[in-house]
Amino acid sequence: MVVITKNVWEDDDPPTKSEKPTSIIPEPEFFGFQDLTSDYYQVLRAKGRPRICKIIWSVITLGLLILTGFMVYKLVKDFFEYNSFNKIQVKFESSMKLPALTICSTNSINYTALEAQIKDEEPELLNDFNEFLVMSELFKGEDVTDYFNLDDFKELIKYQEGEFAIRQEYGNNVYDMILQWYYLFGGKKVALDDAPKANFTTNTELGQCLNFNDDGKFVQRIRGPRGGFTIDLFAGINNYLLTTRTRGFIVFLRDQNEHILLNQGGYVIQPGTETYMRLDRRTVKRLGKPHGTCQDTQSHLTKAKHSRTVRECVQNNTITTMIETCNCIPWYYASSLYSLNQTDMLDQYVKEIQGRTMTDTPSDVDSRRKRSSGDRLRRAEENPDSNSNPDNGNGNPDGGNGNPEESTDEAEPPTEEEKTIFKTKYNKHVCKFTMETLCNFLLESTLTNTSTSTAATTVCPEPCQFNEWEASLGVTIFPPSERYFKRFIQEEVFYTDSFTYADALANVARIHIYYDELKYTQVEQEKAYEIQNFVAEFGGTVDLFIGFSFFTVFQLLEIAVAVFVFRVIKRKLRRKDSLPAYDGGEKGENVVIYNLPQS
Repeated sequence: MVVITKNVWEDDDPPTKSEKPTSIIPEPEFFGFQDLTSDYYQVLRAKGRPRICKIIWSVITLGLLILTGFMVYKLVKDFFEYNSFNKIQVKFESSMKLPALTICSTNSINYTALEAQIKDEEPELLNDFNEFLVMSELFKGEDVTDYFNLDDFKELIKYQEGEFAIRQEYGNNVYDMILQWYYLFGGKKVALDDAPKANFTTNTELGQCLNFNDDGKFVQRIRGPRGGFTIDLFAGINNYLLTTRTRGFIVFLRDQNEHILLNQGGYVIQPGTETYMRLDRRTVKRLGKPHGTCQDTQSHLTKAKHSRTVRECVQNNTITTMIETCNCIPWYYASSLYSLNQTDMLDQYVKEIQGRTMTDTPSDVDSRRKRSSGDRLRRAEENPDSNSNPDNGNGNPDGGNGNPEESTDEAEPPTEEEKTIFKTKYNKHVCKFTMETLCNFLLESTLTNTSTSTAATTVCPEPCQFNEWEASLGVTIFPPSERYFKRFIQEEVFYTDSFTYADALANVARIHIYYDELKYTQVEQEKAYEIQNFVAEFGGTVDLFIGFSFFTVFQLLEIAVAVFVFRVIKRKLRRKDSLPAYDGGEKGENVVIYNLPQS
């Protein structure tokens, strides 16, 4: 309340509180601007703004509201686009774990052993095998069943029936190619004499390969090749198939629980060389939906809990397409599932194969052609001579028992080494060597000419966290000199003069796998807009343009409550339009009591 007076009381006695105003006088006129210089807005509130000022302030306010709305719209839009960015850091460590290693030979079949076995007993069969290899090498994408006359290879197909398999009998095992049965890690020799062979071998498209560091115990603490992994291998090029195009080995770098099946993403190592594989490791962390596309899918090729990698997903899609196209299960895939006791998946594949062979031909011409080709190849392998060897109902054209698990009591139970996929009830539906070769050609044609296959239509997402390695290769001649060869290879390994320096240059390979620096790159996908960032930017925008804050929200709530109370609960206590005045007492001073809003 402000008391305004025009006259000063003549005496020192001010009006007493008991002297109440007795009348209501008209609202007085306001005084000049000079009388209220201390409160400019009180004058504006009483007299009102000039018209031009109202127009200017209306334009400014409307413009700020429009600009604020646009900025808020952009913020909300950016927030719900779920953008992200990659945060890259280089981290140094005192020690680092090496990746798991899979080493395969480029030649999967020991032709020398196969030739020695059947050359004298089955010379015609050897000729058929060689002819089949030549036709495979000369194949240029024609229709498989038109190019290969399966009647010409009846004996070869029949030779692979029953429990016999070329892969099993004459397949190369890289474990047997290790020189001196040891490897080096951290400069220390690690012998393999006492280790079970099965602990180091795995079946792949390239044959029986060598696995290392599946348990993650290779931890490098010394920089450079001396602190890493070193192994010497013997290629045995005299045992290569006629159609083997590349000499040497293929090294795959993988995570500890990843399983290699196909020849994808490896590094070729040539015999006669010493190869230095300098590793660079990346640890990648991805976001799931809605900010990212990563997805953790449990791999069925490992007993441990492991998210399937992109490479495993691509392999699985390719193999699924192969099964759909050729109506047989690749031997290496079936063997992996069987060793992991995944017989339910094998049963499902067998059921699907049997269902496709019993159903009617699809209306789609391309599907009919592909399925017909696969069925003809499968039937030719299952029953190469239907007239002389009728099927006895169990899938064995020779009339024997196709299931070794149902053998007679006189037969000895198979040993652990004999428990392969070729000695089980699934043998009938496993791709043999001939069928596998033809199926690979058919698969290439399918993937090239159609976009409806499983491999072509299935997208493989990244797991949400994984490691990946890249290798920079440095290659030099090995053995480096004939003197080195005689002292450290001829005398220490072969113990004979018949193995010459030229033989070593053609067969021996030394591989170093190591970290040059104990560091790795971490790539972490992060959200571009966290909720706290959105709130901060939203508050800064509206506060900058229209002075809006959380305190304003609470003030508006307070005003809303006050208005509700004033209008609804206290309707009878509304303010009067006129104000009471004080008459100044006996002396008649002109005094006015005026209520002003408190600032």
